[in-house]
Amino acid sequence: MTDLDFDPICLFTWMTSKWVHLVAAQRDCRAEWRFISCGS
Repeated sequence: MTDLDFDPICLFTWMTSKWVHLVAAQRDCRAEWRFISCGS
């Protein structure tokens, strides 16, 4: 399992998360997503 930070506003982070999701489905791995919050 890998912890990954996710910024929902960033297009590149979203694209990478889609790729990680596809790879994790094909391999024996899992990703835990944590949202980055710029607000309080």
